Amino acid sequence: MKHYIALLTSLLIAASANAEVTIPLQVDTVTTLSGSQKYAVGLYVGVAGGEPKLYQLDTGNDMFLPAYAPDANLDPGVTQWWGSDWDNTGSQTGTADFGGRTVTYNTANAGISIYDGPGGNMIYQSPTRYTVAQGVSATTNNSSGPPLPNNWQSQTEAGLPPLLNTYFGNFGAGLFSFSNNASKGLYPLPAQLSNPGSDNLRGYIISIGNLASPINPTLTLLFDSDFSGQDPLADFTLSTDLIVATGDQAGNFPHTGYPLMIEDPLNVQAFEADGQTVTPADGKMFQAVPDTGGTTMEAPDDPAFDGITNNDGIFDSNLDFILKLEQSGTSDLFELKFMTGDEPQINEVQTTSGEEFNISLNLYAKYDIYFDAAGGTMKFRPTTAIPEPSAYTLITGLAGLIGLVIWRRRK
Repeated sequence: MKHYIALLTSLLIAASANAEVTIPLQVDTVTTLSGSQKYAVGLYVGVAGGEPKLYQLDTGNDMFLPAYAPDANLDPGVTQWWGSDWDNTGSQTGTADFGGRTVTYNTANAGISIYDGPGGNMIYQSPTRYTVAQGVSATTNNSSGPPLPNNWQSQTEAGLPPLLNTYFGNFGAGLFSFSNNASKGLYPLPAQLSNPGSDNLRGYIISIGNLASPINPTLTLLFDSDFSGQDPLADFTLSTDLIVATGDQAGNFPHTGYPLMIEDPLNVQAFEADGQTVTPADGKMFQAVPDTGGTTMEAPDDPAFDGITNNDGIFDSNLDFILKLEQSGTSDLFELKFMTGDEPQINEVQTTSGEEFNISLNLYAKYDIYFDAAGGTMKFRPTTAIPEPSAYTLITGLAGLIGLVIWRRRK
């Protein structure tokens, strides 16, 4: 009996300090404030010890902003989803733009827990508190048309998801922070995480695959410092100019000390549509971000495309499109190729002003993306679609088996 108990104890201790935590993701079709539809990705997070709610996973965003309403403002019968593991010492007020809104927030220090689904199993619990943004109200942004509906506060107070009628807020998962947010202590959470032991998160892998019918999409948190077992993640190591030492986004992530990167960390040397190649006019690189919160792929506008885009700046269908990304340590280019079409986030491409690319979810349909927070790089591998069973699942199963053996011995 003592042997079984000792083994079970060692397994449970190992579970509390996993080197790898695999988090199920949920892909939904949601309606934006302007009435268009898009794919969006979510995960279940409990804030401050509270019940899990669905939050949008957004690699183009630089903070965790969970919606909040004080108990006194909640509608009758609505249960507070924030727990008690938080405080507002030194709270600051600010705003954040996403989802067609400007959300007003107050900062708070809170612990987080991540779950495998609504009311499911807790698979990660932070050993410390982090600065998060309590989203309390919002205004809509629509400079080109009529006012858009704004129901953030009323839905929050009714205990309903105020973001895209699906999410209780935004879980920023980029590797950057704007200076005005960093000054309030707000940074994306993944690059700050550590396991219940002593190891900091090294990086994380987002695996989504086919957006229309995803199979087991996941976010995998990697705390192990050795990634040799993660091949073929080393297939593509992208961008030599990720880390910013000076300027608007200078600094490091709290808790881990990892360096901040620029908002759009991928270097695009050129892109091509229907045989027309465009390179930056100043000889520099276009900058790009694989944005899980984006609505579609957006490419810099150019006169070369006047004959193959419509009045809304959307490329014609059935055109060969090639995105040429720089790889660090080599002169070779990584080329993302596909045929343009009319499916946003899958094959639709539209033009936009400026010289930045929003790749949206297009890249995730073809590749798993590894965000190397410690090393300052991104790596791609062909999408795995179906992940291996997580260490958590394995240990939970072993613990259950050992419990059954102990029960049978008692019988």
